[in-house]
Amino acid sequence: MKMFSKVVMVLVFLAFLWVYTIMDLALYFFDFTRETKNLIFNDVNLEFKVIYFFGIILNLGFLGMILMRKRTQFF
Repeated sequence: MKMFSKVVMVLVFLAFLWVYTIMDLALYFFDFTRETKNLIFNDVNLEFKVIYFFGIILNLGFLGMILMRKRTQFF
């Protein structure tokens, strides 16, 4: 029973992490396409794009760490 609750907690956490990553991707690509459509190049928007990009990298890296830890722990 204790193992089952651990697996459920990890799965719920991964689901939230995936939603956050997809939201980051959607915001990044929506802002990028809107900006190129209007042909506006702003330093502020560029800073936001860099923040989104590093957020995506951190989320995917964190997800990979959890998955590798789970694989080595359970299999």
